[in-house]
Amino acid sequence: MKAGTENDPNAALSRRYSAIWSSFARGIEAGERAAESGASVDEFAEQSQLSCLISVQEFPAMMEGLRKVQALLGSQPALVLHEPGFWHITVRMFGIALGDCSEDGCDVRDYAGRLFSSYDLRATLRECVAHVPAFPVELCGLNAWLNATFVQTFDAGGIATLRQCIQGALPELSDRGYPDGFVPHLTLGFHRPGADLSGLLPALSRLRDLPLGHFTAGSVQLVWGRAALPHPELVTLGTFRLR
Repeated sequence: MKAGTENDPNAALSRRYSAIWSSFARGIEAGERAAESGASVDEFAEQSQLSCLISVQEFPAMMEGLRKVQALLGSQPALVLHEPGFWHITVRMFGIALGDCSEDGCDVRDYAGRLFSSYDLRATLRECVAHVPAFPVELCGLNAWLNATFVQTFDAGGIATLRQCIQGALPELSDRGYPDGFVPHLTLGFHRPGADLSGLLPALSRLRDLPLGHFTAGSVQLVWGRAALPHPELVTLGTFRLR
């Protein structure tokens, strides 16, 4: 991924990704293990999350790139890889659906415990995407937090614009916490809580600059992650076309 100019959103992302990688590498070299708390396959699957995401399923070249990088990673005892049906780029996670969720709506509890309706989210997303043009997305290089391995996602600021619109429309909604703050990402897999990550570090180091592909994001989806193992089944509640 080219760094671009100083004012290029992708250049700013490159700096943040570098800082995340440095933090991860220093932690592993200091003997830190995978986070005991936070996201894990089992924890995430036990909850019915409501999220806004960008699907990559309709882009064959992108899917092939992700399969390639999983194969290059090989067997990593600390890493539980996501299945292809669960590959997506997160825009915003909203909280836990209370009961089954469908196009008819459902109640949701956000990460601060506030209750709201999925109807509000649908209306907000419909309004936000009407003002955001389709944007390019490039996946390039692997990176990691202590609890997950992810693919770096360069999006020219498109996801940040969507997140800002959602936050402005629903300021009372509590966002999910992310290590080092939110950055665009496609989670490749979760780390087993408490696992030794020392073997994962060299495997990821070899793939830090690997290009996986690019596409144009023309829509976002509101999805409900129906609780199931090993990964929640993603049920689409609405698709919203960008301008």
